[in-house]
Amino acid sequence: MKGRIGALLDLLLPRFCPLCGRKLFVREEFLCADCIKGLPLSYFWLEEHNPMEERFNLRIQQLLDKEPAGSWECTSGAMALFFYRGEYKKLTQELKYKANLELGEWLGEALGRKLLLCGNYADVDIIIPVPLHIIRYARRGYNQSAIIAKGIVKAFTQELCMQKNLLCRNRRTSSQVHIAPEHKSANVAGAFKVKGKFPVKPRHILLVDDVFTSGSTLAECQHCLRKALAAQFGRYEAARIRISAATLAFVGDM
Repeated sequence: MKGRIGALLDLLLPRFCPLCGRKLFVREEFLCADCIKGLPLSYFWLEEHNPMEERFNLRIQQLLDKEPAGSWECTSGAMALFFYRGEYKKLTQELKYKANLELGEWLGEALGRKLLLCGNYADVDIIIPVPLHIIRYARRGYNQSAIIAKGIVKAFTQELCMQKNLLCRNRRTSSQVHIAPEHKSANVAGAFKVKGKFPVKPRHILLVDDVFTSGSTLAECQHCLRKALAAQFGRYEAARIRISAATLAFVGDM
């Protein structure tokens, strides 16, 4: 019966693949089979270390270099579902600019399943989407990172505590897309703050965003969270809490 209803709906309201434009069959959810087959997966979940993780930790270390010696360890995990290239750039753009929220959640769930394949993320207990400034959120009506995080939560077998309002953006920044790589860190410096207290002492925090380019935004978020954790739980305990990052896409070449 469900298949017949789906076929009828597709006849009356045909759906199309956002990448190639082909009409979707009943059993194809958001992308056609050919576009799914061609998705440039990162396979970072099969690697002990990956380029995204190395870039993320480099940005974190650059921030730590400005802090007193011995502040805390900088090693953090990072993973993306696919490479940001070719027609597949449209996937994040569909979510970010065209409000295709169902696609974003579906991709987030796929990312969550890959995170679970890697044992490094099995103990995640708090998930925090990178926040938008209040003005940008009001204009867009949603936070694309929160939509992705919602999909990740669906994929995880353990219960995750979603904290959408704990981390906030306290000043409006220019879009990182239009800024040269050497100026990205300065653009987001001091742009985030933690509002309130952590509800519990976390074991492993997962930061979520849509695209990882230079890593400056996520590193700034990570640094802000580290300071808040140290203030609430003490520097020693804060150093034992892991903070990792996950995005849908990774820009491989800088």
